[in-house]
Amino acid sequence: MNVIFLDIDGVLNCEDTPNPRKFPYIVDARLLSLLKELVARTRANVVLSSSWRTDPVGLLAAKYYDVPFIDVCPDLPEVSRCEEMLKWLSEHQAVHIKEIVPKLEPVLAKPFTQIFLGAVSGA
Repeated sequence: MNVIFLDIDGVLNCEDTPNPRKFPYIVDARLLSLLKELVARTRANVVLSSSWRTDPVGLLAAKYYDVPFIDVCPDLPEVSRCEEMLKWLSEHQAVHIKEIVPKLEPVLAKPFTQIFLGAVSGA
């Protein structure tokens, strides 16, 4: 199973993302299309590790923008985001860590077959 841990802010939006109303939750259509292409090419499932998952409005926004996620990391306020991902992984034993890349922009020049965005993969 291939899994992408997705942090939306800075990955699906950036300083150049149009946001004239200054909404707190915004997705850049160009970056979302790149994520969707990455998901299709890697046959990965997306798990939200983003802080958006802890706010009902953030989750609604992710669904509104059609961010393709199947699950969210547990919300454990006393621990780091990394520990939340490790907790998710401990509950999904079929997944093994392959590579983690925190942001989409620096890897855009690479062929999609060479990258995973915050990804883990296993057989």
